[in-house]
Amino acid sequence: MRKISDFIMLNIFPLLVSLLLRLLVLTIRTRIITTKFVDELQRKGENAIFAFWHGRLLLMPFAYKSKKGSYIMISRHRDGEFVSRAVGYLGVKSVRGSTTRGGISAFKKLVELTDDGYDIALTPDGPKGPKYKVQMGIIELAKLTGKPIIPLTYSASKKKSLAHGTAL
Repeated sequence: MRKISDFIMLNIFPLLVSLLLRLLVLTIRTRIITTKFVDELQRKGENAIFAFWHGRLLLMPFAYKSKKGSYIMISRHRDGEFVSRAVGYLGVKSVRGSTTRGGISAFKKLVELTDDGYDIALTPDGPKGPKYKVQMGIIELAKLTGKPIIPLTYSASKKKSLAHGTAL
């Protein structure tokens, strides 16, 4: 029974989640707010390190599209395998590792990827936290590569009712 549930969890469920996320994105109105600095980086075709809180992973594959491609660091844990496969269906490649498992080899791979022109995405607070506290890994990566760290996030709110006199 374990093999069937593993197969579903790691092969079918990531595909379904990625399809549901694509459908969700089709139903929402988006507004991208950026800076001249980010616009200039994109215009020049330069890559960067994108940082977002661990609790904000859900819609990140849709928040920014890299011209060359992007990689995200995901833990080697079983949950990480699920996330890696789901974001893979959304066009984001992953490097597997964390502070507790395979972090050094993953870190070296991230340095190589930035040198090759890929954007990197990291959760600076990681899955184990502390929540909203930046760990030193992302700072070290920026120092070694010379790439800027760009914070990235999204937010959502309920649709305002016109019955209350609110204009769209």
